[in-house]
Amino acid sequence: MEDEACEVADELVRQLLPNLLRRQAAQVADETECCPRCGGALDEKPDRTTPLATRRGRVHWKQPVRRCEACRRDFFPSGQSVGL
Repeated sequence: MEDEACEVADELVRQLLPNLLRRQAAQVADETECCPRCGGALDEKPDRTTPLATRRGRVHWKQPVRRCEACRRDFFPSGQSVGL
């Protein structure tokens, strides 16, 4: 019975974690307005699905992406804020 309860808890974490990561990452991304390299404006791009290995198993979450056309680089402003 204990093993079954642990499996249910693991599955719950795998389902909740991507949403929690996305919410926290979106908040940081919304606050990131300027390119960290040149200071230029960043354009919002489609989110990137990112795999993440956790103690409870592998999860996939949607990571915000910002693009600086002047530098021709993509940035993932949420990386450090979510502990990646």
